[in-house]
Parts: sequence; C-alpha cells; structure tokens
Amino acid sequence: MPFAPNLFKGRIFASKPKHGDIVITKSFHDLSTTFIKRVVGLPGEKLEIINDQIYINDQPIKRIELGSVKDEKNQIYIKFKEIFPNGASNYSYKLKINPYFNDENFSNFGPYFIPENHYFLLGDNRDQSGDSRFQFGFVHFDNLIAKAQFIIFSTKDFLFDSKYTIIRQIKQVSNWLYGIRFNRIFNNLYNVQTNE
Repeated sequence: MPFAPNLFKGRIFASKPKHGDIVITKSFHDLSTTFIKRVVGLPGEKLEIINDQIYINDQPIKRIELGSVKDEKNQIYIKFKEIFPNGASNYSYKLKINPYFNDENFSNFGPYFIPENHYFLLGDNRDQSGDSRFQFGFVHFDNLIAKAQFIIFSTKDFLFDSKYTIIRQIKQVSNWLYGIRFNRIFNNLYNVQTNE
C-alpha cells in the first residue's frame, strides 16, 4: 500500500502464480516503476514464441482468432483468445498494421528455459508492451507484488507528468477528467469467458 511503513520482509499467505494470472510487479533493474503483466511461463518451463504462437514445453497453447477491434486511437488490432493448459484464458491483441516496430522482433522469441523462482510475463497488447521479451527479462518471485483482480480506475492520460511545466500540468486536468474510462472502472480482470 502507498506510504505504508515497511514492517516486515517477505509475504503473508503467499502463493505461487499460475498460467494466465495477472500480476503487479517490479523489474530487477527498475524498482521505481510498477508493471502489470500476465504470467505466461512458470519456473522450469521451456518457453518459445513462433509467429506470435506461444509454446510451453514445445506444446502450443490454444489460440483462437476472434476478428478485429479498434482502440481509442483508431488503431486496428486482431483479437485472439488464448487458453493455457490449466484452462485459464485471456484475450491478446496484435496490431493489424504495425508501423512502430520490426514485426519479427515481437512475433518470435526464444526458446529459453525459465530459471528456478522466475516467471515469464507478457502484456496482452503484444506489439506495444514492455515485458519479459525485451524490457525486463525473467522476473523473480521476490519482485512480484500481488495478483491483480479488478480495475479500480482507468484514464487515457496521466494527471501529472514531470516533463510538463506547471501551466501545462494545470491544463492537463481537463484532459485527464475527459479521459476517464468509466466503462472499465471496477471491471473484473478475469471475465474472459463472459466477455465475448
């Protein structure tokens, strides 16, 4: 919790993440930034991505194309439903046209064996996500903060950005208020089956 005193080390009632869990984490090289990502690979597993298809221990996870969707910036994505061996499922999104990156970099990865006590994490927006592929590598269990359950609040814009002047920060308030995503507030992050 923010501003909470550091009363003890370790965790109370800790449990190991499973495939498909959404976790809040910090990377080992940037402990000041918090990330929220999906657990795709577990300790000891062989993980590989070939043409956007995830393989765990040489077996492809089930992946079903559901059509195209458009985001708030009018970017078009191909939407997929992925189903892990444990039955957990999620949606992932692939840019239909990717003007930002060499597609090969994001579509193929590995193979790698995940070290003991480490996890492989991906963002659901596969072409625009800093994750275990390139930004922070395998994540140690000690750097996992919690399992995410709900979206408490969502907005398109940051309220404050340190690179803006004070005047620009004040002007940003109206953009921030206008950008609140009321349709996402208090949504359960695990309602894939009922959301199609």
